[in-house]
Amino acid sequence: MKGFGTFALIVGVCWLVFALSMDVSVSTGAGGRVNNLGLMADRQIHTIVGGVIALAAPAHGFAGW
Repeated sequence: MKGFGTFALIVGVCWLVFALSMDVSVSTGAGGRVNNLGLMADRQIHTIVGGVIALAAPAHGFAGW
């Protein structure tokens, strides 16, 4: 089961990289860009999920579950 822990760690780190690289701004009609609260909330949720997976994976691998 240590292989699963390693796999989950890789998935969690990749998820974090994806979440932190999300664009949270949208273009306006005037040509500028503004922050979108919905996109910021999506990025926050993805960051939390990726972080939980990345932190739980080593514990899972060390415990041998």
